[in-house]
Amino acid sequence: MRVAIKFKADFRGKIVYFAAVCLSAMAFLPFQAVSASQTPLSYFAVYYQNLLEFSTCATMTINGLVYCNTNIYVGAGVGALLTFNDTVSTAGTISAPLNNGQSWGNPTNFSSTWRTAFNGSPSNLTSVPPISLSVPMTNLHDLIDVPATNDASTDLGRARLYNQAQVIITVSNMHPTDIFSTNMVVAVKVQKAPDSLSVPGEDPTPTVIVYTNVSAGATDFFSFSTNLPFLSLTNLFYDQRERTTNVTTQIDIGLYKQWLTKASGPVTGKFPADGSSGYPTVLFVSDTRNTSTANGHKLNVVRVKNGQSPPANGGLGFSVATPDPLYVWGNYNQTNNALLGTTNTSNGTVPCAFYCDAVTFLSPNWSDNNSMTTSFSTGSAAWNASTATVNAAILTGYVPSTGTTYLTFSGGIHNLVRLLEDWTGVTLTLNTALINLYTSTYATNQFLDPGTYYESPTRQYNHDPNFQNLAWTPPGMPMAATGCPLIFVQPQSGVVHAGSSFTLNVEAAGYGPLSYQWAVNGTNIDDATNISLTLTNVQHDQTGRYTITVTDGIETNTGVVADFAVLDVPPVISQQPADRAVFIGSGVAFTSAATGTTPMSWQWKWNGVDIDGATNSSLALHYLTIDQAGAYSVTVTNVSGGAISSNAVLYVYPRSAPTIDSFSLLPTNQLQFAVNGVSNVPYVLQASTDLVNWDSIATNVAPFDFSETNAPNVPQRFYRAVFTP
Repeated sequence: MRVAIKFKADFRGKIVYFAAVCLSAMAFLPFQAVSASQTPLSYFAVYYQNLLEFSTCATMTINGLVYCNTNIYVGAGVGALLTFNDTVSTAGTISAPLNNGQSWGNPTNFSSTWRTAFNGSPSNLTSVPPISLSVPMTNLHDLIDVPATNDASTDLGRARLYNQAQVIITVSNMHPTDIFSTNMVVAVKVQKAPDSLSVPGEDPTPTVIVYTNVSAGATDFFSFSTNLPFLSLTNLFYDQRERTTNVTTQIDIGLYKQWLTKASGPVTGKFPADGSSGYPTVLFVSDTRNTSTANGHKLNVVRVKNGQSPPANGGLGFSVATPDPLYVWGNYNQTNNALLGTTNTSNGTVPCAFYCDAVTFLSPNWSDNNSMTTSFSTGSAAWNASTATVNAAILTGYVPSTGTTYLTFSGGIHNLVRLLEDWTGVTLTLNTALINLYTSTYATNQFLDPGTYYESPTRQYNHDPNFQNLAWTPPGMPMAATGCPLIFVQPQSGVVHAGSSFTLNVEAAGYGPLSYQWAVNGTNIDDATNISLTLTNVQHDQTGRYTITVTDGIETNTGVVADFAVLDVPPVISQQPADRAVFIGSGVAFTSAATGTTPMSWQWKWNGVDIDGATNSSLALHYLTIDQAGAYSVTVTNVSGGAISSNAVLYVYPRSAPTIDSFSLLPTNQLQFAVNGVSNVPYVLQASTDLVNWDSIATNVAPFDFSETNAPNVPQRFYRAVFTP
């Protein structure tokens, strides 16, 4: 069976804000969810396949879900605070090890030592089931790579952005020995999915136009520049982090938008302007020109500019994908000038995303010429950045930490978006979702601390709340079958014994306040609307399949089924009756207790013979006679069997007054005497100086000896022994 997998998705945020919601669709991710819900990765404020480092971050407030498939390092820089207002979950652990030359040791107090606050509910979860993505590939960089062969009809091929793109532009050289700027070949491929179960790459008759030599003055240059006015191939600029001269395929988004809708052309030939046959929502660009070291240290890159008003495509939005490093120059995706520099994306934006090897933002004040002629210097006018706003989800690579010093640090989540200018005192507004699935293949130089090739901006990063709506998912966004709301900890199946208690728990997170409803065998349980369900004294009719439905006010998800079997348990005596000694005419009570399946039956015995009417868990006897002495026991039975207690021996004695005798005065002037009475019967020894007021000074079973240590301190004292029933 062929399944249509749609890949569609936004982020906001020196202070960073994030937010998230639940979206429905479909994919293959073992998050222990039973619903067919599929969650775009843009649903997460931050999603990392690799080690996720917040280490040494500036002040950040993250208002959306954070997930990592490995481990998470937290900890804010000196004077900063890292705050998570939603659940942080990881398949690994959360810690704050030595990193970037700083160490938090190994504390347990996140707040004071790591300067990290977890305010979500649940706040943070470790060792959660790992997420599997809807991209069936081992090397996730394949998601953005050009396939070696046409694999669009395979599961892997359908996941490729190359095959999901309706417009593909490739730039290369005619011959391997050509340098980057000579004998250039540009191919434009326009393709449309033949049906709803296919991707555009399966188009059996794509439109392909090849310009075989677009070098200045060459035969195809005029037709190339006329027909593709949005495309520039000769821009060069220097990246001081990569230490490369960048050979640039540059897309003017404003001109590209016009080209999409021109009266005649390869796109309008495939896609009617009314969108009845879809829209060209994904642009894929690849630059493979020769940049060998013989021509200097160069790097093929793609750059987009003039993107403040990207193609709307009937509200579906627009995404740019490239296997190369991507540079975004100037404001992007905010047509309402009044909302530039804000986290308000309620109007003036469309769903957008960037998929690339690495991403670098260039302010509107960027100068290619300055980058080529002037080394970076903090405070230099040539490198001063200006305020910028970018509204797009970002799925990109990173350079992982290789050690613990600033020379071997990844830069953390706050530097996933790379910068090259002096942004001191300048605000960079980014409304986005930050997603990392792979290591960068081409832009691989290590992050260095500010001052080397950039200075940090005031980061106003935020998870775009538009991503709370599935319809706003950017084109091409990978999905994950998490179910929504996300259920992190599922109720567990098990076997319980009749008469016992059990508790089912769930841990979940969603966009809004969560509500819960427990059910058994498909029927809601009255008043079972808490995060946990506790049943006491369970019986056979409570055997069944228990589920939890979680709602966040937007979406609903049902947790895995917890199968419970209630088993009968034979009685087990948990409290044995105890021996007793009493006088004739007194009363006594024997008690016992047992565990097991209820109901239980009780039968007391005397010397092995049933006592009529003695069928409770306790036995009371009154006005005892000597012939009632003997061994008392109890038998407890239920549907699964029976248990017999140990014997409790009852001693019944005739009443006899206790005696005090055998007086002696010890060398220490202590008085010693013996108290006699019925053996093993308890007596209280009392003392008085006036035969009126008596104080209890000892309790023991007869016979026992007593030494009066206080005798030298009183002129006279009287003693008596009293029976205590």
